[in-house]
Amino acid sequence: MTVPPSALSSYSKINIILLIVLTGVLAYSAIFPPAPDTHPIPCIHEQLTGQPCPTCGLSRSFSSMIRLDFLRAEQWNPFGPRLFLFFFVQWIFRIVFLILALRLRLHEKTVITTDIVLSAGIFFYAYIPLIRTLFRF
Repeated sequence: MTVPPSALSSYSKINIILLIVLTGVLAYSAIFPPAPDTHPIPCIHEQLTGQPCPTCGLSRSFSSMIRLDFLRAEQWNPFGPRLFLFFFVQWIFRIVFLILALRLRLHEKTVITTDIVLSAGIFFYAYIPLIRTLFRF
């Protein structure tokens, strides 16, 4: 059985799913204002221990970032701006790489490889400071 040329590849389907999820994250950040007690998802760690965790304030930081309030975003959580950048760049990547995958079907492996390299680079840039803090190294 042959696959019709119009059928989406697995890579394209994954990009669509990730694009939907990332749109949800960005929409959540836009809907809820960056003020205390305005986000419906509380920090479980802080509720259990009474101590803030390294990711406390991340939702408010994202809400500040989407409103271009960079100073406030860093005040809410110092990791927020880098992590928001990761999510925002990934949202753009999903659109760009989906278009490239659909237009360059014969070169999909090259598109996927480029996606992996760029995504890994932005991941390490965004997450290494948080990982170092969490694991104390």
